[in-house]
Amino acid sequence: RLVVELGGETHVGKEVDDADRQARLESCGYRVVRFWYHDVYEDLEMVSDTIWRECEAAGLGQDSFLSPLPLGERGR
Repeated sequence: RLVVELGGETHVGKEVDDADRQARLESCGYRVVRFWYHDVYEDLEMVSDTIWRECEAAGLGQDSFLSPLPLGERGR
């Protein structure tokens, strides 16, 4: 149960909302990793390595089934 969040300038000033959402997700057993859009554009390897390490830490390997949450279960 890993949530990968991508954000940009729209998150500036909304740190409290982000922290609240993250706390709710973590209370449901999810791990949350957050990246800025520029991280994806400028250092995709770091982003993918971080996601992979988080998957390994959660006990997910190459044989695990990874998929996004169904629409009805996605946070808003």
